[in-house]
Amino acid sequence: MEEKGQEKREERGEERGKEKGDEKENKKGRIVGIGALRPYFPFPNFRHTGILSYFILPEHTRKGLGSRLLDRLCQDAREKKMMSLLANVSSKNEASLNFHKKHGFSECGRFKAAGTKFGEYFDVVWVQKFLDEKEK
Repeated sequence: MEEKGQEKREERGEERGKEKGDEKENKKGRIVGIGALRPYFPFPNFRHTGILSYFILPEHTRKGLGSRLLDRLCQDAREKKMMSLLANVSSKNEASLNFHKKHGFSECGRFKAAGTKFGEYFDVVWVQKFLDEKEK
């Protein structure tokens, strides 16, 4: 079955390990991460602000894939003339909070006790990054 999938990728001009849209594939052709960029609200007055969503399988983190995926999403946002990006992160996810801080995001809001996991409440932390590198 992998062979057929490889043949189809070759027919489309794709290579193993190459970015395909906002998906990341490993050398075996398995998708190990996804990313999405969308407008903050679907109204013209909010067209300069985007929301990011992405996920990398835990066994593939800390290998640079998240940084490359974020770079791609930031590039897409610039092409769409977006000025800032938002993301929301569980307050329990220290790795993600540190990732965003390392990549220029800062906390801009927090919804207290917005969700539960394993019977424990957590906050939803909103972070923001300005693409022109000037904090507004």
